[in-house]
Amino acid sequence: MTIIKLSNIYKKHQHPVLENISLEINQGEFISITGPSGCGKSTLIQIIGILEPASKGTYLLDNQDIFKMTLAQRALMRNKYIGFVFQRYHLIKHLSVVENIMLPLQYGEHNVGIDKVLSLLKAFNLSQYAEYNPHQLSYGQQQRVAIIRSIITDPPVILADEPTGSLDQENAEIVMNALRDLQKNGKTIIFITHNTDLIQHSDKHYQLSNHQLELTK
Repeated sequence: MTIIKLSNIYKKHQHPVLENISLEINQGEFISITGPSGCGKSTLIQIIGILEPASKGTYLLDNQDIFKMTLAQRALMRNKYIGFVFQRYHLIKHLSVVENIMLPLQYGEHNVGIDKVLSLLKAFNLSQYAEYNPHQLSYGQQQRVAIIRSIITDPPVILADEPTGSLDQENAEIVMNALRDLQKNGKTIIFITHNTDLIQHSDKHYQLSNHQLELTK
């Protein structure tokens, strides 16, 4: 089943950033996107993540037309459907691991309690760090906390923007395996990276260059 469908997406700031981008992603797929700096990867992820609209084109998320919605409706869709994982973990320094993970629950209505948080920490081998602050964790551990935070509301789509960019190879593999485990549980993963070695983890790979998107795998 198609969960994301972009059709003829065009985005312009002062100059064109994306041109004629069309992309269909099925529920449960693992998609990787690579491309040189400045090619529009971040803009594309912002559009898919409902953080900004395209200048032209259509975006259907679960057959719902995002660009025809009000800002409030888009915010509800983003909260329901999208989980974000970034290169910079964006963990709040003075909050514990558990408190950081529970932050997204402040938005929208979610029937999630501490039991689910502790269960996810156990699944990611982080149980013993529940009351730690982020600075007490390694970079790899912080990224795993960020992944748990991204899925605490059970969104069907995970957008991972350079999540291994600041990690060594060992921790990068741990994070990639965590993302693959999420895929096995039905999540759709869209993974942006500069590291071509990580493409092997994806089902499909797209190269973004000269404002165009090309399927290469």
